[in-house]
Amino acid sequence: MLAALGKVVAAGAGIAGASLYMGLIPDVGASGDHLPAPLNRPPMTTKLLAYDTASLRRGYQVYKEVCATCHSLDGIRYGQLVNVVLLEEEAKKEAAEVEVVDGPDDTGEMFERPGKLTDALPRPYPNEEAARYANNGALPPPLTLIIGARHNGSHYLFSLLTGYQSAPAGVQLGDNMHYNPYFVGGQIAMPPPLSDEMVEYDDGTEASVSQMAKDVTHFLEWALAPQWADNKHTELKKAVVALGLAGVAFYWNKQKWSVLKTRQLRRFK
Repeated sequence: MLAALGKVVAAGAGIAGASLYMGLIPDVGASGDHLPAPLNRPPMTTKLLAYDTASLRRGYQVYKEVCATCHSLDGIRYGQLVNVVLLEEEAKKEAAEVEVVDGPDDTGEMFERPGKLTDALPRPYPNEEAARYANNGALPPPLTLIIGARHNGSHYLFSLLTGYQSAPAGVQLGDNMHYNPYFVGGQIAMPPPLSDEMVEYDDGTEASVSQMAKDVTHFLEWALAPQWADNKHTELKKAVVALGLAGVAFYWNKQKWSVLKTRQLRRFK
């Protein structure tokens, strides 16, 4: 009996773990060394909504002027920004300002050329060693998948960017470390990246810390799945076609079987 009870408990634990992973049971993420990120804004990637293009544009500006000095955006090309974040001419102009190593040419030598829409956004450092040397041994992670790689993705990132504060009494910070209660361990090597009015938005929006954090988080939501909007439209078209075919199938089924289903069989003696 105890063995059977043990199996039931193990099965229940497995179901609970699976439910937690799939999001059926909310995980507060509480820990003794950091705070869980509050659900401060709706995640875009789980709703059939359109991206806020104005916020995406502002978020790209924050990334370009602030985040890109340390963090790369691997896998994102200038062409993907067209008609989502930038106009085509703006994207071409920004790409052309970057010198890209290409080649080899006819003589076997590598050469530099202006960037094109097919080129990826530049990385801040040529390799990992250079990145660590410039950041006191810490390695700034690429931001392309940061939303998907962290629990409560966009909520976590927004809270992290706006959560820097003085260390409470009894907390001893390490060398070149900063206190942030939303980071695991409470100590983070990255200094506070945002400060009020450090960016001048083209549309005149006030560049407060919370506004910049919201915008860059929204932009990184887009960077996680740049094809999301196109896929949404494709799936909606598929749904319309499937509903139409279902209606045709239902009508054909009723017509084909109506005679057989409504016939009456009589026996005569």
